[in-house]
Amino acid sequence: MIFEQYVSNAQSKFETAINEQGKAPHKATSQSEHYYTMTVKEIFAGNEPNVISGVDGISRSNASKSLLEFLTRKGRLLLAGMYEYADQSDIDFKYIQSLASVLGDYRKHNDGKLINNFNNGHFDEHGHQLRVGFTEKNQATIDSLLSGNALSSSNLDQRFVSFIRTLA
Repeated sequence: MIFEQYVSNAQSKFETAINEQGKAPHKATSQSEHYYTMTVKEIFAGNEPNVISGVDGISRSNASKSLLEFLTRKGRLLLAGMYEYADQSDIDFKYIQSLASVLGDYRKHNDGKLINNFNNGHFDEHGHQLRVGFTEKNQATIDSLLSGNALSSSNLDQRFVSFIRTLA
């Protein structure tokens, strides 16, 4: 029962946060600036770097860069809107920070073109295929989100959403 409530509550909050990004009227610039500043503080420790292109993938110059440096301006604005919603809805910022890392990783690897699903082709020294997965609770939440329409109707880059669907 607690597990079902957790899944339902997590899905509801996530879907609402994603859907509200595109529906909320733009508020005063000062509030938008406040949450953008909060994003810079939370994601970049207060020092926002320039956007780096991931077209070169893990080139010599890109290899040492933080995943977060590859977040596009549009992605940074989306995260700021999520911080606003999370702040007003008492949602833990760690979920936004996690999304920022995954999105940055996707961007760093040329919009996912250079990332291979670990479960496709990794083996140990004895030839046994290695696999990774999610906890039962997390997988149930993921399955529920993927079966709904919250992700496909969100402001998230739909190529990123398609990419994430291939990993789950």
